[in-house]
Amino acid sequence: MGGIGKTTISKCIFNSNYREYDGSCFLANIHESSNQNNGLLRLQCQLLSNLLRSNKEEVIWNLDEGTIKVRNALCNKKVLLVLDDITTRQQLTALLGPQQFYPGSKVIVTTRDKGLLSFFEVNPKVHAIEQLGPNDSHKLFSLYAFQRDHPIEPYMIQSEHVVHHCRGHPLALKVLGSFLNGKTVDVWEDAMRKLEAIPDPKIQKVLQLSYDTLEETNDQDLFLHIACFFVGEDKEFIVKLLGECDMYPIVGIQNLMDRCLLYVENGRVMMHQLIKEMGQEVVRKESPRDPGKRSRLWHHNDSYNVLKENGGTRKVQGLALDMQRIKGMNSTSIIIRDNGRKRSFEDFSGRTIHTNNENFKVGAIEKMKNLMLLQLDYATFSGSYKKLPRKLRLLRWHGFSLKSIPSDVPFENLVVLDLRYSKLKEVWDGFKVVGSLKILNLSYSVELIKTPDFDGLPRLESLHLEGCLSLTQVYLDVSQCNLFDKSFPEDWGNLFSLKCLDISNNHITSLPGCVKRLPSLKVLKAIKCSHLQKVLDVPKSVTELSVSENMSLEIVQPTPNPLAFLFAGECQNLCVVEGCFKLESIQSIDRKIIRYLGLESILENGTGFRGDKQNAYTEEVSIKVSYEFGIFSTYVSGKTLPCFRYKETGSTVSFRVPSHPNGSKTIGLNVCFMSTSNFERSIIRDVEVNNKTKVLVWKYTPTIQITCKEKGEFNYVWLSLWRTDNLLDDGDEIVVSISLQGSDIVEECCADLVYDDDEVGEDKQEEIDEETKDACCMFNHISWTDRLRVEISDYVHSGKTYCFKIGGATDVPNIDGIYDSIVDWWGLREDWRCRIIQACVPSEI
Repeated sequence: MGGIGKTTISKCIFNSNYREYDGSCFLANIHESSNQNNGLLRLQCQLLSNLLRSNKEEVIWNLDEGTIKVRNALCNKKVLLVLDDITTRQQLTALLGPQQFYPGSKVIVTTRDKGLLSFFEVNPKVHAIEQLGPNDSHKLFSLYAFQRDHPIEPYMIQSEHVVHHCRGHPLALKVLGSFLNGKTVDVWEDAMRKLEAIPDPKIQKVLQLSYDTLEETNDQDLFLHIACFFVGEDKEFIVKLLGECDMYPIVGIQNLMDRCLLYVENGRVMMHQLIKEMGQEVVRKESPRDPGKRSRLWHHNDSYNVLKENGGTRKVQGLALDMQRIKGMNSTSIIIRDNGRKRSFEDFSGRTIHTNNENFKVGAIEKMKNLMLLQLDYATFSGSYKKLPRKLRLLRWHGFSLKSIPSDVPFENLVVLDLRYSKLKEVWDGFKVVGSLKILNLSYSVELIKTPDFDGLPRLESLHLEGCLSLTQVYLDVSQCNLFDKSFPEDWGNLFSLKCLDISNNHITSLPGCVKRLPSLKVLKAIKCSHLQKVLDVPKSVTELSVSENMSLEIVQPTPNPLAFLFAGECQNLCVVEGCFKLESIQSIDRKIIRYLGLESILENGTGFRGDKQNAYTEEVSIKVSYEFGIFSTYVSGKTLPCFRYKETGSTVSFRVPSHPNGSKTIGLNVCFMSTSNFERSIIRDVEVNNKTKVLVWKYTPTIQITCKEKGEFNYVWLSLWRTDNLLDDGDEIVVSISLQGSDIVEECCADLVYDDDEVGEDKQEEIDEETKDACCMFNHISWTDRLRVEISDYVHSGKTYCFKIGGATDVPNIDGIYDSIVDWWGLREDWRCRIIQACVPSEI
C-alpha cells in the first residue's frame, strides 16, 4: 500500500546503519525512475558509483553489462543496499544480478507486490507495515495541523473526523494535516465534505500507483468492481458472480492481495478506506461531469440522476441505487401482518424499511447495453421489462414491489437474483428456465406463497428463504442444482408447512442441518448424491425416505417413528440402518456370533485356516454378516456345512427340542443350507421355522441376497443364527423349510440349537471384553448384545404366521389358509399401506 511508511522506515534504517558497511546505496523511487528513458541503466550506474564510492559516474552501455558489474561489486564487499519501490522482476534482476552477496551484506527491498518474494533464492524476512493506531494517528495529524501532538479547540470534533477518514494512513494524515493547518472551522468542514466525493490528489497519486502497475486488465477491472460494489462481500459470492463475467476472480483476488490492494477477513473481501476511495476516484475521472459515461455508478445520488434523466450509456457496466439512501425523498414505513399480528421488517433486520413515491422508466436502463451488475433497492419502475440488458449477471432488487417477476425479463445470463424484502407472491408465473442462475435469495419476502419450479434452475447452488412467513409450497425440489453442504442455509425452520423436499443429485456428504429441523416434512428424497455418506437425524415427521443409488452411503438413521416407505436400493456400501439392519465384515463381528453361526468350523475345515485368534479372520475380508429381526446370517462359497446336530438332504429338516442334561435354556436356533445355482444371483424366497407344538410360524426373507462374481454354476452355503431367547421349550416339534426363487434347489439343510451354557473357558472373558469395547462402536460393529427395533422373539402368539421381510405389496396366505402378518423393520403392519423397503446390498462370492 502506497504512503504507509515503507520508504520512511527504510530511510531511518539506512541512515542509522550505513557506516558499518564497506559500501552502501539507497535507490529511491525505482518504479518511477525505471519508467524514464534508459531508467534502469541510469539506476545501475548510480548503484555502482555509490558502492564503489566513485566521484564519477560509471559508464555502462547496456543492461547485461551493468548486471555483470553489479554482481562483481556485490560479491566483493560487505554492503547495505536499499531498493525502494520495486515493482517488477526485471528491476530486481538488473539491480541484484544473480544474488551473489559478500558475507554480512544486507539488502532491503520495499514493494507493494508480495508476489515478488518468489524471486529470491533464499527466503527473505518479510515485514508488513501496519497502519497507525488511534493514538499515533492523532499525534501525527496534530503535528502537521497544529504543530503539537494533540488537537486544539475548536477543532476537536473535526480532527476526530479527519483521523477516522485516514484510517491510520501516515501519508494521508500528513497531507491533510498540512493542508488544514491554519484554516477556519468552516474550511475544515467543507474540505471533509469534498473528501467524501473526491480524494486529495496527492494521496490519490501515491495510492493509484499500485493500481496502475497491475499487469492484467482483468485485475484492474476486478479491483474497480470490488471497490465500487463488493467491499465487505463474501469472497465465495464474488467468485461465483464475477467468474461468470470472464474476470477470473480466484487468481485476480490473489494478485490484488499480493499488491496489498485488498485482504480477506473472515471470508469477506475487505479494503482500506483510502484504497476503496482511490478505486472509485479512478472511475469518477473517466467522466468527471457526466456520470452516465462512467463504467460504474456506485454513488446512489449519481445513479438516481442518471436514471431520472435517462442519461445512461453503453459504457455503464454496473449501477447501484438504494432509494433509502437518497436524501430528501418522501418515504413511508412498511408494516405487514402475520396471522393478525403486525410484523415489521424490524423483526428481521433491526431497521425500518421504507417505500418511496418515485417512479422510474425501465427505458432508462435500456441504453446501458453492457450493464452486468444492477442494484435497484426499493425503487419502482414502469414499462416493459424486456428492455433490461441481456448481459445482466447480478440483479439485486430489495423491496421489489410486484407480485411476480414479469415473464419478459431477459434472464438468460443471470447468475445472482437477490429479491430480499420483496412483495412477491410467486417468483414468476408458471415454468421458467434460467440456466445460468447460481444464487437465489428470496429472504423476508413475507407474502411469498410458493417457490419456483427448480427444474428450470439446473445450476442453482444457493437458495435463501429465511423469513418467508407465508410460504406454503408443499413440494420443494432442489435436485440437480449442483449444491454442496455449505450451499444450504443454517436454518429452514420458517418453512413450517413444507411437506416434500427433493435434494437429489447434489454434492452433499450428509443431511444438511436446515433439513433436519423442518417440522412438517413428510417426504424426503436424496437420490444419486454421489458423495452422501451418512443420513442422520431425519425429521420425526418424515414417513417416506428415499436414499437410493447413493454409492458412498454407509449409514442411515431413520426417524424414531415407523417409516411408511424407505427406498435404499443400489447403495453398495450401506452397512447400517440404525435400529433395523447392519452389514459388517467378519472382523467387526463378535467371535461368539462367528462360533454360533458355524463359521469357525467351516473356515478351518474348508480352507485349512487356523492361527492366532487376534488375526483369525483378516484374510476373510469378503465375508460379511448381516443382522436384522434378531437374525444373524452370512454366505460362504463352497459345499462345506457346519457340524450341526440335525441334517437332512433336500430343503426340509425337522426335529424335536430335547431336554438339555444341565437344564439349560435355548437362546438361539441355527438354520443352514447348501445350494448349487446356475444364475448370477440366487434369491431366497423365505426360510420358514414352524413350531407345530405352539402353532407358530416364522418366515424370514433375507434382505441380503448372494451374487457371483463370475458367470456359470456356483455353490454356496447360507448360515443363520436366530436369537430366540428362551422361546423354544423341551418337546417342541420344529420343522425348518427353505424356499428358493426360480430353478435353484436346496441340496442339503441342517439345524441346531444354541444353549445359554455354550460359553466356556477363556473365550467367555475375551467375548466380554469385546462387548465392552463395542459400546464405543455403535455403527460399525455387530455384537451378540445388540438389540433392534423388531426381533423375532417379540412375535410369539399361537396360531399366527409372521413374515419378517422388507418390501412386498400384499399379504400371503399360509398353508392353513390364515393370512400371514407382514412384519418389517418397524414392526407389524396393521394398516392398509405397504411399507416398501429396498436395501439390496449384494454379497458377492
